[in-house]
Amino acid sequence: MASTATFEVIVVLLAGDAAVEIDR
Repeated sequence: MASTATFEVIVVLLAGDAAVEIDR
């Protein structure tokens, strides 16, 4: 099971990618 910290990092990266797509 992934640690909470790792999960949070993944969520932040996914959110960042989504934000970039929205800005385009």
